[in-house]
Amino acid sequence: MEIKLLEEYEIEEIREVFEEDSDKILNVENVKSFLNTPNCYAFILKKDNKVVGFAYCHGLARPDGKKMYYLHDIGLLERYRDKGLGTEFMKYIVDFAKNNGFSEIFLITDYNNPRACHVYEKVGFKNEIPDEVCYVYEFDKK
Repeated sequence: MEIKLLEEYEIEEIREVFEEDSDKILNVENVKSFLNTPNCYAFILKKDNKVVGFAYCHGLARPDGKKMYYLHDIGLLERYRDKGLGTEFMKYIVDFAKNNGFSEIFLITDYNNPRACHVYEKVGFKNEIPDEVCYVYEFDKK
């Protein structure tokens, strides 16, 4: 198993994970733009030299001078789930954030995804505000 930051030459290798996880078509130019945007990070997990996991995150500045790390999406090909890979992938991302000066890491999920909640809690995430609500305002909803 190998976990690392995604590099431009590997973008095409994320196609299967990206499309299975997001139900969107991979646009290589969009991913290149993402990779070249400051404070944007993408990770891949390879098993047997095949990309089976993909995640992307954002570093966010705070007015108190600290930086926080937002994990927007993490996905594994379905046939690679329940094998401990997701846990190792999360640990790597958490260590990356910690080792790069971020004061905290956060993500948003829902209770309808108990498998993901289990992995997050297993690596140390806590949901200390159970009645928290997340509102989204989408500008380009089709």
